[in-house]
Amino acid sequence: MEEKKRNYLFDNLKVLLIFLVVTGHLLENYIDNSTVLRGIYFFIFMFHMPLFVYVSGYFSKNAKKCRKNAIKDLLIPFIFFNIIWYVSIGNFKFPIYYAGWTLWYLLSLFIWRFFLVDIIRVKWILGLTIILGLIVGFDDKYVYLLSFTRTFSFLPFFLLGYYSNDSTINKIKSFPKIVSILGLISISVFAFVVTNYNIINFRFLYMSESYKSFGLGIGQGMLLRSLFYIFAIIVSIFIINLVSSKKLKLSKVGANTLIIYLGHIYVIRLIDTLVPTMNSTIPDLCIIIVYSILICIILSLPIFYKVYDYVFGKINYCRQIISNDII
Repeated sequence: MEEKKRNYLFDNLKVLLIFLVVTGHLLENYIDNSTVLRGIYFFIFMFHMPLFVYVSGYFSKNAKKCRKNAIKDLLIPFIFFNIIWYVSIGNFKFPIYYAGWTLWYLLSLFIWRFFLVDIIRVKWILGLTIILGLIVGFDDKYVYLLSFTRTFSFLPFFLLGYYSNDSTINKIKSFPKIVSILGLISISVFAFVVTNYNIINFRFLYMSESYKSFGLGIGQGMLLRSLFYIFAIIVSIFIINLVSSKKLKLSKVGANTLIIYLGHIYVIRLIDTLVPTMNSTIPDLCIIIVYSILICIILSLPIFYKVYDYVFGKINYCRQIISNDII
């Protein structure tokens, strides 16, 4: 019975997204030398994290349960892996309130899920978070503190996922796939044009810095971020429409993407240190794709999940004992 009830669309969607996350981060070491690779990078970052956040919101329907498990499932792993990250780069000050590289997502997800019960009580909250996501770009002082800017900038996508349901997905899946294919081709061409003429700094898509840091005025910054929101939603709709709802051989990878997300940054640091770039677009792209596939497959092996569950099972057990003793 459980086999029939499982929604393989989201498993397959998460497989695609985690692959793009790994690919995007591997590309960072290559984009300075190739306009083509920079265009691919720009296209990926137009939608992959907004859609990832949307999926997280979709699976956060039980707001009370989200708050109950947020510390155990998100905050403690964030602190643990953030310390490891700072050790790996030789920073022993452990500023855990600043998320290392991709770990901002774990911290932001903790904040979203912990406060979701309160957030959804606010009237017109989705519209308000969109406005807040635009306004937060004014700040250039606390952008990285507790993942401040990204937490507010990506919150609308989390809420879009939370408020979506089966009916929403069915409507997306119902329109002709040729529309999505042509749409993705058009937007990918747009991404290559933007990067080729250096119209927009690709870092703008991170939504982690202020408008001022890109030399943009408030009006320009808000307009560009509004356009990014629109493009991210449109591309996400196209992707959902095209991704299969059937069980595939790789669907099981999508059921457990957390370990891949947490572990791939350390593997990429090792690769960047040991493997030189070819400075040739096609060979470099082939290397990136192969490494992305290998990283996703290897980190999805059961052994890593068993170790993860064992370690954090012990940590949370100790935390519970300490909490009980204090009380």
